[in-house]
Amino acid sequence: MNNEEELFNYLKEYHFPDLEKYDDKFSYSDCFTKYKEIELKCRSKHYEHFYIEYVKYNCLVNRALKNDRIHYYICSSPRGVYAWNLLGRPLVWFERENLPVTTEFENNERITKKVAGLLVYEAITLKENKEI
Repeated sequence: MNNEEELFNYLKEYHFPDLEKYDDKFSYSDCFTKYKEIELKCRSKHYEHFYIEYVKYNCLVNRALKNDRIHYYICSSPRGVYAWNLLGRPLVWFERENLPVTTEFENNERITKKVAGLLVYEAITLKENKEI
């Protein structure tokens, strides 16, 4: 998946037929189902762990609680699509320097962010690309 639109369409077609997008592209969660609040990310490289930002995590959790949903983080890479159910998952938060302010927009400023790592082997694999 090259972008979140492709990832959303894949998830809707193959995993969550009731998946809906939020209209606000600056929202801290991207989409939802009746039971799930979801943050989507697409990475051009594969890593053994992916980072979730503390600010986004808190907003995702709050929106999930408000709507009586479970909060999920779903990330694609060249090797596949991975999902983490974040409900009750212990996360270790730390400061990471030199991260881009955003990954989708033209602002290439680098800042320090509070993040937690999510290990790929702990994820639910929704799609696997064995050719890589």
